[in-house]
Amino acid sequence: MPERQFKTGMACWLTSNVHDDKAIEAIFEEEKSRIVHVVEQDEYDEEWGDKWKVRTCDGDVVVASQQDISPMPDLQPDKTQRGFQKVEFTDLYGSECSLQQSSLATEGAIWFGMNSDGSFELKPPYSKSRNDPAVDTGGRMHLSQGQMAVLLPLLQHFVETGDLP
Repeated sequence: MPERQFKTGMACWLTSNVHDDKAIEAIFEEEKSRIVHVVEQDEYDEEWGDKWKVRTCDGDVVVASQQDISPMPDLQPDKTQRGFQKVEFTDLYGSECSLQQSSLATEGAIWFGMNSDGSFELKPPYSKSRNDPAVDTGGRMHLSQGQMAVLLPLLQHFVETGDLP
């Protein structure tokens, strides 16, 4: 998996509390929103790697390790050449994906998935084996819980109306 890149203001999903931060633990215990925004990079920790100051929906600033947060997809709304709604985004591996309204005339349908066949090269230390660094995902997307939290309302809108918002 590529190294996660975080930028100031980026929306992220709080996925865990692996380094036992009390403020983050409270978010999970009190079932508060786990959507956070990156404020700035904090210190580097030998055990946990880069840490980030993130602002919660309540306005609190907490420190999270890169294992605690996952970037939410940057949705790029667009239209196809024929005028159908389309949203493009990237998955956890950086593969280009899309959600697109279909032109199928007999019923409402969508195209949802990667924009390629799913083959790519993993960078060390991530590989299937020492001699075979290529990975074939079979065209499947690798999505985090946070990414699905952003995509789910679009899919729900399609289920209810037959159209994309």
